[in-house]
Order: sequence, then structure tokens, then C-alpha cells
Amino acid sequence: MTLRWLASLRVRVALFFTVLLALVLGISFFMVSAANLRIFHQQAAQELQTGEKVFRRLLELNDRQLQQAASVLAADFGFRAALASGDRATMQSALQNQGSRIKADLVLLSDLQGQVLAGSVPVSRYPFPELLQQAGHSGFASGIKLLGSEAYEVIMVPVKAPLVIGWVTMGVRVDRRMAGELKALSGLEVSFLQTAPQWRLLASTLAPAAAQQLLAVPQDIDSDRIELQALPYQSRLLPIGQSGGNHVYALLQRPLQEILAPFYSLQQAMAGLALAALLLCVIGSVSIARIITQPLQRLVHAAVRIRDGDYSQHIAEPDTRELAQLAGSLSHMQQAIALREGEILALAYRDSLTGLANRAGFVQQLEQRLLDGAPALTVLLLDIDRFQLLNDTLGHPVGDQVICRVGQTLQATAEAHGALLARLGGDEFALLLAADVAGSQALLAAVQQGFERQLTLDERVVDVRASIGVAAYPLHAPSATDLLRCADEAMYVAKRSKSVTAVYDAAKRQFRDDHLSLLGDLKRAVEQDQLMLHLQPKVALDGSPVREAEALVRWQHPQRGFVPPFEFIPYAEQTGYIRALSNWVIARACHDAAYLAAQGFPTRLSVNLSTRDLLDPGLPQYVAACLAGAGLPVGMLCLEITESGVMEDPARALETLHALRDMGLALAIDDYGTGYSSLAYIKQLPVSELKIDRAFVKEVAQSTADAMIVRSTVELAHSLGFKVVAEGVETADIDQLLREMGCDYVQGYFYSRPLAREAYLDWLRARAA
Repeated sequence: MTLRWLASLRVRVALFFTVLLALVLGISFFMVSAANLRIFHQQAAQELQTGEKVFRRLLELNDRQLQQAASVLAADFGFRAALASGDRATMQSALQNQGSRIKADLVLLSDLQGQVLAGSVPVSRYPFPELLQQAGHSGFASGIKLLGSEAYEVIMVPVKAPLVIGWVTMGVRVDRRMAGELKALSGLEVSFLQTAPQWRLLASTLAPAAAQQLLAVPQDIDSDRIELQALPYQSRLLPIGQSGGNHVYALLQRPLQEILAPFYSLQQAMAGLALAALLLCVIGSVSIARIITQPLQRLVHAAVRIRDGDYSQHIAEPDTRELAQLAGSLSHMQQAIALREGEILALAYRDSLTGLANRAGFVQQLEQRLLDGAPALTVLLLDIDRFQLLNDTLGHPVGDQVICRVGQTLQATAEAHGALLARLGGDEFALLLAADVAGSQALLAAVQQGFERQLTLDERVVDVRASIGVAAYPLHAPSATDLLRCADEAMYVAKRSKSVTAVYDAAKRQFRDDHLSLLGDLKRAVEQDQLMLHLQPKVALDGSPVREAEALVRWQHPQRGFVPPFEFIPYAEQTGYIRALSNWVIARACHDAAYLAAQGFPTRLSVNLSTRDLLDPGLPQYVAACLAGAGLPVGMLCLEITESGVMEDPARALETLHALRDMGLALAIDDYGTGYSSLAYIKQLPVSELKIDRAFVKEVAQSTADAMIVRSTVELAHSLGFKVVAEGVETADIDQLLREMGCDYVQGYFYSRPLAREAYLDWLRARAA
């Protein structure tokens, strides 16, 4: 009967959580209580130490006050004259006046032989011979001494005329008033005791009954705890004086009950919280058990839905009697459906190479989740970088191995984060996560980390990288098709910017709807000469006249107005029209350079070339024709290329570059630092100039890292014989720092924005003037 009762899932859940919480609360209560008790005892000992310091400080202050008062009296001329002449009435009056002024309880005047000449007590011989002996050696003496049944804190100073002719002694009674002052300062109970030979109570702040019990405490007690009136006191016994064979002690105390009162309050609060938590746990466990067991009957009806297509659930082997009756039927239904639908899904929704979901399967899952009302979804679209180069170099079998290995790595990552993975085709993968962009950061970081490991394929080490685009529903797109499109656009943004990852931004869309008509407008702009060149000077930091500038294309559209370069240049590159645009820029640059030379300002103009331009075998002939048509020397034109432009097809690009160099043209590397190459690679190119990208220059005055990069680049470039140009110089601080680094030329808004040709001429004339 007992075993059947324990087999109930409801009982197991409630019992498990109740016992577990009770065990945790008990251990926690014990450990916290022990730690708190130790802390409170340590705090009590520290308070007694502080009380001792306060007490000794009070004695020092009293000594100083008494010393000052006695020294004033001893230095008084009339008092010394009365002592010298033996005028006892004057001496007595002076002593009493000074003593009452500082509220001294004991005043004495004695001669060098210890005879008392005047004082507040009727004694003929000085009552503290050891104090007199100490003063005779050191010229001053102090201490706590016993006189009759009273203890005094006394000091002794000499009377000089100019030799010592007597001693003035002043003291205050060690009584309840002094004990009360110490208690007010430290919060401790204070008692003064004398051994004679038993304890004798001089003064105490304790209640009279408790104070009387102190007399029964053994004098050789070595404990810091004394019990008075059945109450324990944390205590500290301090020796403060000696007279004859008797000692004077100060006893500092605090009731343990007062010290531990916060501890007991805290302990009671903890016990109350523990009981309340245990009670809530019992109630919650019973409720949870009821919630778990009640829906079990509904699982029988869910079997019909599983047979109709919802068969993705994992049915674990049950270990409770409530679930045992459903296990067989549910497992049978799931196996039957999986067997029937497996082949269909494999053909329709699975990728044959990797076994992952294909594009159709991914889109189906995405649309289903949208229909189910998912509050947020995020799509990560991955494209392997330079995969075509890998296929062409190592062969398609190796490329297939790379796809499979990447798929395996991504699948492990997807399973760990609860995401759906699919291969959309070629070298594209997609992940679907039920979260917004912020919630997908962990998955994104894991995917990036997976690509940091190199792959070993047939004894070859392959470094595989990917560009990732991120788009979210409903933030970026309302439908599955639009969501994939947005992720695809973000992925291409990541590829272009070499930033690995990019989140979709409508403002950065490379191709918007209006781009469909932009290509025709751009063709007309080139054919009808609607474009213009703006010139931005390159200023030599050695102070020589400006003889170089960069030619930048600008487009003033008749209807759209000014169209920025980032709106049409990427589109022209993608469509292949960039060659026609580059040809127009080269021809216009040659024309403008000839015009500037005719105005008395010969200027070498730099023109940017795209990747497609470098792959054009007819480019050298076209450049030569433009130079000849403008009557311009070869040295007045410089062509700027990017690192990525050379690396896309190195062999063809190098052939074109060498042909241009053989013509005598100056060649420069533009935007250095944003690509993959290094100076060790660039030194193999037929270039003579290197332009450091503005991304490093703009922060060079604030960032130590950027400053080190720029400085080392300048030094290494100079060692290779390159001229160095820094782009993006916008402040005087940056300009000065680049001068100190040895940079040859600078270019940026600090000197001038890009200007139309006539405005550039005016700028040259103003600078020359």
C-alpha cells in the first residue's frame, strides 16, 4: 500500500520539493546563524577595545588639563614669592582658587623634603612618595594614586625660582562622574576597583545590586565574560594605577543580551521566513502536482492530432502509473506516422548533401510559426566567403566536404540554442530562432565562434569564414518571403563592409524599389554629362605647394536632386555599369587636370578604380587615349585601387596593374587597413602610394591602438619606399600628430571639403596668396 502511494506523481512532486526545501533551509539556517553569532561576538570584542582606547584617551586629556593648570600656578610670580617667603595663607588661597577653577578634587603644595605646605587635605607629609621620587628624576610625574579610601588621577609639576623650590600636585577623583563620562563616550558600563586585598568598589555605572556582585568576582579571573544578576557581561579588566601594594583597575562591560539582541531578532526573522517558505512550498508543490496530473487525460485526445501530422513530440519512457497507460498508444502512433511521412519529408523538405532542411522546408517552418502567432522571430542567413575560389582551387568534392562540415557545426550550435537550421542552396545556410534581435545575440556569437576554428580536410587546413545577415519579425518584415529577403540584403551588407555580421537596416538597403529606375537614369547621366567631379586636395605636410587632389564623382539628378555616391556606385558595381562610370571619371579627370594646368596650377588627380575595372584588359589603352586626348602628361594621373579589388582575381588584376605601371602611371592602395592583405603582400604590387583609411585616422588622437597602427604603418610603408597619405583629417590635433609620425600627405575636412573645379581653383589661389 505504501509503495502504491509513493508511485503517485502528485505525491512524489510534493514530497520531493518539500523535503529538498526543508533540507536547504535547515542547512542555511544553521550556517547563517553560526556566522552571525561569530560576527556579533567579534563586534562586542571590538567595542570593548574601542572603549579601552576612549578611556585611556580621557585619562590623557585629564592629565593635560591638570598639567596646564598646575604649570600656570607654578609659574605665577606671586605664588612663587609666597612660597619663597613662607606665606602659607597666600599659598593656600592660590591653591584653592586654581583648584576650584579647573574643578580639581585634590591640590597640594610640598617642599623638596616632602613637607606639605598647603593643600585641600589635612596632611603634613606628602602622601605619594613614589610620585615625589619620580618627579625628582624626570621633573614631572603623573598617575592614579590612592589617598585614604579614594583614588585620584594626579599630576605633579615643579615650582622654580629659577631652581626647583617646591612641587604643586593637582588631581581629580576617580569616581562615578568619571565613569559616567566614559560610558557616555563608549556606551559601555564602567567600574573602578581597588585590590585591598579583596576587591573594593570605588565607583561604577552599574546598578547598585550588580555593582555589589563585582566584589565577589575572583581577582585572578582570566575570562572575558562575567555574570552579574544572572546576566552575562562581555568584560575587559584594565590596570590603571598603583599605590603602595594596592592596584586600581577599570572594568569595561556590556551585557551580552544587549549585544546579541539584533542576532536573536534576525534569527527569529529567519526562522519565520523559513517556516513561511516551507508552507508555501507545500502549497505550491501540491498545486504543481495537480497541474501536472490533470492534463494527462487530455494526452489521449492529443494522439489523434499526432496521427494527423503533429508528430514532432518526444515521448519519454514514463515512470509513473498515470503516464504508463498512454505510453504504448502514443509511441505506436508516433512511429507509424514517422514511418509513413519520413520518405516524403526527406524528398520534399530535406537537403540531400547535408541532411538538413532545404529552402522549402525552412520556408514552411517559418510560415507555420508566423501562422501560429509567434511574437518574435529572427532569421540568420550565412554565406561562406570566397567559396567559389575554394571550389575552383581544391575541387567540388572538397567543397562538398566543407559544406557538410559547416552544416554539422551549425547543427550542433542550433540544437544548443533551440534554433532551426537549413541549407538554402549552394553555400548558403539559414537559422530560425524564436526571439528578437537582442535575444538572438547568444546564437549569433556561437555561430561566429564556430567559424573561428580551421577545418582539416584530407590533410589540408582550410580557413572558412562566413558573412551573416540578421533580420527579425515583425521589426523588419511581416512575411516569410520578405524576412528572407531582408536577411539576404543584410548579409550582402556584411560582405561589402567586411564586418562578418550585419543587422538589416532599411536605410542601408543596397537595392530599393527606386533603384530599378536608377540604372536608366545613371546611363543618361553619363551620356548627357549630368555628372560632375569634385576635387579634394592632398596637402603635403612638408609645406610644399598643393599639387595633388582626389577626383570624386557627384550626381545632381534633374528630379531627385543630389544623389549621394553610396546610392548609385554600389548598384553600378553589381550591375556591371561601373566600367562605363569609371571611364567617364577618368576622361573627365584628365580634362580637369589639363584645365588646372592651363590656369597655372598643375595638379595630379587621383581616380578610384573598382574591382571590375581591374579585370578589364582594355583599361590601359583607354587611360592612354584619355591622357593623349587631353594633352596631359602620364605623371598627372594617379589610379587608386582597393586591397579587396586585387584579391578577387589576383592574376588578372596584377596583369592590368603592371600594364598601367609600365605606362608610367602612379598607382596607390586606397582604404588601407579595411581589407585582408598586409604590407608584406602589398609590397609585391606595382604601387608607390598607400592611403590609410579614415577609420583609423579619425580616432588617432584619442585611441592609443589606432595611433600605434598608423605610426607602424607609416614607418613600414616608408621602409618599403611608399608615400603615405592619411584620409579623414578633420582636426588640428590629428594633423599635428600625423606630422609627428612622419606622414607625407593628408586629406580631409580640416583643409577642405571636396570642391567643384572652379571652387577648387579659388581655394588654390587663396592658399597660394
